[in-house]
Amino acid sequence: MIHYLIGTMLAEEYEIVNRGRFLLGSILPDAYIRKQDRDLTHFADRKDPLIRYYDFEAFRARFREKMEDSLYLGYYMHLVEDVFYRRLIRIDHDLRLYDDPESVRKLHFDYQLLNKYIADRCHLRDELLNPPEISGEEILSVADFDLNLFLQEFHDDFTEKVEGTTTFLTEEILQEFLGKYLGEIRKECGAVIRGERYLTAKDLAWKKKQPQKT
Repeated sequence: MIHYLIGTMLAEEYEIVNRGRFLLGSILPDAYIRKQDRDLTHFADRKDPLIRYYDFEAFRARFREKMEDSLYLGYYMHLVEDVFYRRLIRIDHDLRLYDDPESVRKLHFDYQLLNKYIADRCHLRDELLNPPEISGEEILSVADFDLNLFLQEFHDDFTEKVEGTTTFLTEEILQEFLGKYLGEIRKECGAVIRGERYLTAKDLAWKKKQPQKT
């Protein structure tokens, strides 16, 4: 939902040509079917064993001829947003959750709680009830997507009543994310629309664990 929120902000600020395609693109990378496909849909680079980053520049190079299409621009901005989100989690708050299945389960429940909070607090409308048709799009060659199931879960975030307390992520952390990184995200979006470059993917890598000395 945070991607959808930022997508609506960018669509309004930059008068995106096709709002529906842009908003769909802004959430599409998370519509992968298999967990192991997440690296594919997010263009994760693992070549260096000591760092990890989402190579949004590789996406831009692969779909160079498509970047004026709102769907591909939205997808690209999702990758940029996720880079900053990973930095918030891994660097700013030093939350190391992804090697512990129970922590991951709690984190996903946090997302459920916060998705509804974002939709209500920011007065978002579900603009993808009748999503644009994208069958046959080149972007779908990146990995196997289940867009129908993903969109159903997305629609549910606007209506379901989830109760509980977050464990790791809070409303304050979400506000911190927007306050700290939304400006950089906006600058990158504007640069791409102008056909320019602003951010470098590898400069935004987050460190993995340092190898143990023997």
